[in-house]
Amino acid sequence: MSRLKRTPQEVRASSPWDWLLQESEREQRERVAYHEACTLDESGNYAEADEVLRAAGVADDVIDRRRAHIDWRRRQGFPAISGQ
Repeated sequence: MSRLKRTPQEVRASSPWDWLLQESEREQRERVAYHEACTLDESGNYAEADEVLRAAGVADDVIDRRRAHIDWRRRQGFPAISGQ
């Protein structure tokens, strides 16, 4: 189910502000997790970075695409993270 789709019961049980607050908190958790994951990637702790993102609720397919991109960068001789 999409994060933006809710069941009729969920709609009746909460106000729009509750939903907005939950989405804001989720986005903040992901933002903090991405920052921590980038720090771990810079130090070569790739598996740990993936686990941090999973714990924050980032979808596995997003983590897999991110990891594939970092692996590609490393094979090309670039740093894992831009700006290093």
